[in-house]
Amino acid sequence: VRCAPDLLEAREGARGDRTPGQAVKQYNVVHRDCVYDLEVDTSDVSAADGAAAILTHIAIHRPRAFAAMRDAGGDQDNS
Repeated sequence: VRCAPDLLEAREGARGDRTPGQAVKQYNVVHRDCVYDLEVDTSDVSAADGAAAILTHIAIHRPRAFAAMRDAGGDQDNS
């Protein structure tokens, strides 16, 4: 689940319990080297529609993202 950086910044400010600028600063880091079975952009859909898309996807498709990331290697340190 993601959204546009400008919307992310507005949501961060509205929450009032986040460090200003933290979400935008971490935007590219959080999703780097990740593989997803489904991506939902909440800039374009409501939370309810996003949740419905996720539920529909998991009802129809087998998960593959974790296996793809495992097979690609990466950091195996789980400490």
